[in-house]
Amino acid sequence: MQTSICLRTIFLNVNKVHLRRLGG
Repeated sequence: MQTSICLRTIFLNVNKVHLRRLGG
């Protein structure tokens, strides 16, 4: 279950980076 939280955190980080890259 802890792995799921880690994956979720990474996904959120990636999403933030993508949004920043897009200039959102």
